[in-house]
Amino acid sequence: MKRYRDGAIDYKHYMLEVVIALLKTVTVTRFYAPGGIPEFRNKFSFPVSVLSEVGLSIPEKQSQITNTSGYPYVSVSLERIDLFDADILFAALDYKAEENFQKYQNSSLWQKLNVVQNNQVYTVDSSYWIFGNILSANAILDDLEKYLLNNKNLKNSMP
Repeated sequence: MKRYRDGAIDYKHYMLEVVIALLKTVTVTRFYAPGGIPEFRNKFSFPVSVLSEVGLSIPEKQSQITNTSGYPYVSVSLERIDLFDADILFAALDYKAEENFQKYQNSSLWQKLNVVQNNQVYTVDSSYWIFGNILSANAILDDLEKYLLNNKNLKNSMP
């Protein structure tokens, strides 16, 4: 643990590692403007590759569905919203997607998701969560710090 004794930044990295160790799965979704069908990002996508680098993984049921590297996402109808369930869900919203996102949130199927019942759904900006470059990766890491290190439910689970 010596490497974490050199200041606040190292301490934040250490705490993020602790929080990530407590989590099992994370889902990244994308919601479009009205009329678009939401999707989850799979193991071949940019945001999941960033999350994988820090030790997070997608749910097994999502991994089983995706086996073609040419497609970084899987579209999900309201009836299959159970595929979104995980310990943490990041909902990347496109411009004017709030109405579509609200439609899903108002669904009884959405309300049954463990991630929803545990208040672990976070809306994020699709402009950097979906399309990748080094600046986007850093912005995703900033969001992880923002949402996971300040998460009271997870802090209560820490040793």
